[in-house]
Amino acid sequence: MDDDSIEKLMNGDVDFLDDFSALSRTILAGQIRRSPNANEIIRSFISLIIDKLPYFCFNLIYDNAEFDNELRYLLNYYIKYNDIEEFEFRGMLFNTPAGKDYALDNMELLCKDENMLNIIFEFIFRDMDKNMDLVKLFYLHSDLHIRYLFMKYIVEHHPELINVIYDDFMKYLTSYTFLEGEQLMIEPELMAEADISDLAVAVLKSPLDRDIWAKLKTYILEKYRENSLARNLLEPEADYKEDNSFTFVNSPELVDEFKQDADRLFLTSSNYRFTIFTDYVGTLSKDVRKKYEEFIKCFYRKERPYNLQYDIEMVYEHYLGSKLESYVDKYLGLSKSKVTRFIGSGTCACCYQIGDFAFKLLLHKWSREEEVCPNSYLIVKNYEADYVRDKWGVIRAGIEVQPYLHRGMDAVPFAVLDFWKAELAKQGYYCMDMLVKKGKVENCRLLNSYLDADCDDPGSLPDTFKEYPVVLIDRDLVFKLGYTPTYVRVSGGYYSGY
Repeated sequence: MDDDSIEKLMNGDVDFLDDFSALSRTILAGQIRRSPNANEIIRSFISLIIDKLPYFCFNLIYDNAEFDNELRYLLNYYIKYNDIEEFEFRGMLFNTPAGKDYALDNMELLCKDENMLNIIFEFIFRDMDKNMDLVKLFYLHSDLHIRYLFMKYIVEHHPELINVIYDDFMKYLTSYTFLEGEQLMIEPELMAEADISDLAVAVLKSPLDRDIWAKLKTYILEKYRENSLARNLLEPEADYKEDNSFTFVNSPELVDEFKQDADRLFLTSSNYRFTIFTDYVGTLSKDVRKKYEEFIKCFYRKERPYNLQYDIEMVYEHYLGSKLESYVDKYLGLSKSKVTRFIGSGTCACCYQIGDFAFKLLLHKWSREEEVCPNSYLIVKNYEADYVRDKWGVIRAGIEVQPYLHRGMDAVPFAVLDFWKAELAKQGYYCMDMLVKKGKVENCRLLNSYLDADCDDPGSLPDTFKEYPVVLIDRDLVFKLGYTPTYVRVSGGYYSGY
């Protein structure tokens, strides 16, 4: 490609474009756009190919107001929303009349993309007086997440305008805006906790009056039993150097703010209590610290300090910390034994004895099925089971509470395992995780009595089971007959219980 291609286009010769690849046309478009005579060149041929090569034409004129009519035509008939890059949308919005109309017509799609929304917000405040229609659209948006994004953008980029756009910041944090003397008949929807906590700390970091932060903090602590304020104040942020290296650092100002109200922020923290205990325990009052220490000592591991216990950290990281605390309180209260100890760990979990129960803190499960494991008298019963999955369905954290089984498999004949597999097959399942090492079954144990089996009528169970009530204690890798998963490891290394 050279000046010859451009000369052909100016003479109305466009047929050669048919032989160009998409990449070659993109390069040619850039060459034309950089030309000082770009408008003249484009005007000489665009009408000849606008229906034949619409995306090539769009690449040429997406940010060119001289071709606003052609741009509208392309947007109406050819160019799909998903084909528009962020830089193209930005150029179109900031430089052409068609851009704002396109944004208004496609606002539902744009609101699903925070990067696109930030481009719109930037456009609004380039000339707010000309964009009051957009301000009115966002400042009281019915989607509270969109409203939060708009508020946060103002706080971070135009804090001087926050009191211009919002007469009283606090009135706009729910689905209902209070008017003077008005009575509320229904409970308003609250802004998502993660959003309002993030907004509050953004206010604290801004030059806005600290009274707004104080009001927001009080509001959050009153309305949200658990919140992210502590994490947002204490979590280190990346500090980038000139050589593109970076370190993680804490803001002394934010840490000091946490220290001023450490007890309340700790007690209401949704996912950061464990980290506060390991890194900032000295900021807590004696009574608060003592109560948490009574809980956390249940998970004491002689060989590993608390700040390296990733199983507990992941439970809190995935918002299961409060459940773990409540389960310890509940099941220790139900137990005759008050023993608490670390039992063992494997690739998927760490196991602890908590009184008469076994607590498994999960880092993973090999099974991705929604039914991780069927309920069966052949499998240990879960009294509690909480799992957090990622977008691919993989379990990234979890808690299982089961009875603690004292009896191992030493006195169980191997023939009983054949019986166990046959009985599981009758129920339509098979297990990929029956580990036998050095003649010992690693992941099965005996119930204290067959009467403890997970079934409604223990008396009807087979005699062999009544004599040897063997149960699988790893609720994983149990699949329906005929189904073979392709994503699990099938030999060695699995967590084997206790």
